[in-house]
Amino acid sequence: MDAKTALSKRENYQELLDTVKENFIDMRRRIKDKTFDLDNQDDNGKTVLINVIEMRNFTEQMWVLLEYNADPNLGDNEGKTPLHYACSVERKDMIICLLLFGADPEIPDNEGKKPFEDFRDDMTLTMERIEGIKREFISLTRKRRKFLKYIFDYIDELGSKLLNIEGLAGYYQKINKESMDDSRKDATIFIQEAKMIKNQYEDVPTITYEEFVVAFCYIVKYHGMKIVDDFIERFKKIRPKVSNKGEEEGGDEKKEES
Repeated sequence: MDAKTALSKRENYQELLDTVKENFIDMRRRIKDKTFDLDNQDDNGKTVLINVIEMRNFTEQMWVLLEYNADPNLGDNEGKTPLHYACSVERKDMIICLLLFGADPEIPDNEGKKPFEDFRDDMTLTMERIEGIKREFISLTRKRRKFLKYIFDYIDELGSKLLNIEGLAGYYQKINKESMDDSRKDATIFIQEAKMIKNQYEDVPTITYEEFVVAFCYIVKYHGMKIVDDFIERFKKIRPKVSNKGEEEGGDEKKEES
């Protein structure tokens, strides 16, 4: 690689990293509109995805990078993949996100260590569960997943990045026109089925966006995509402005995802 090309790659990398760190609201649009190489690496071999994981923020930046095809298995100079880093910071939401996008838990680092070797919890059931809905996750498409994120954030009024039974029940009552008791029962079942991340300090059961998406993948698997599409359509009726925005952002999907 000549000096000019190396400089261009470093500048591209730094501009993307700055966009992720400083301008998250505009991040999706800028990644769509500008030619970023999402797999550029710094001098230590770290991708922007790895840097995002090390920041230990919420997972929105990870989702945008992965939705636009950042490599979930590209390791650094020590062979550590994004999954190694997510395990090192003990973030199960990040781990689930990476697994959904195809992160391989069998890739060792340069010392021969696989990501889950030193992890405090057994992730076998989580990996098996996600492996079982890979096809459904792809079939949801980027556009549907974006609408599910809009719905999640709409229910999560306080911005906690977690949904609880009461919040989900209130949403069910609004879109289904049913009693609060029935809505609460439905919300309880959904959250119990979706729950993958156990938190011993949690008084009220909650789920992350990653768990929310996994639950919908299982709905697709056992009940078909129409239920998910109907769920999204009911949201569009109560939030038309957000719906129009989602339609515009979904316009760049690959044909096979439509």
